[in-house]
Amino acid sequence: MYNPLGLDEGSSFPSGHATRAFAVAALITMQKGKKYALLLLLSVGAAFSRVIIGLHFPSDVLGGAFLGIALAVVSVSFLSRYVYPRLPPRFFMKGRQDMDLKSAAT
Repeated sequence: MYNPLGLDEGSSFPSGHATRAFAVAALITMQKGKKYALLLLLSVGAAFSRVIIGLHFPSDVLGGAFLGIALAVVSVSFLSRYVYPRLPPRFFMKGRQDMDLKSAAT
């Protein structure tokens, strides 16, 4: 088999694809609610595909999934505790007030 990029001599633990997929899915699900939990199924598909095509062992993608979810939890905790309280209220306006600001800006 010809591999144009050469043999991968680097470490494959944890899977970067699985880490990113689970981090993004968990972050969106925690911020936007359970209706976005289907994103986690897409993450499972991405992780499973890495095993199927032979680029990672199952332990690599499980480690990536754990790391991604852990990073999302830490990020939400940090943002909730240190960032969101310091933001001005205009960042949290919803609905009509938000539309009024957009129309006033133009």
